[in-house]
Amino acid sequence: MVEFFWLIGVLLFLTGMALGVVLGLQSQSKRRVDGDVIESVLSEKKKFRRRV
Repeated sequence: MVEFFWLIGVLLFLTGMALGVVLGLQSQSKRRVDGDVIESVLSEKKKFRRRV
């Protein structure tokens, strides 16, 4: 009986780790895209200022 609960605990821990890794990767890639967008906007502003 104890082994059964221990096995469930290990499985929950592993699935939690996997979920954390997946969510972490997703948020990282999203952040990277947001950063690229912000950078491009800033560079456009600089170009605009140079023209004016």
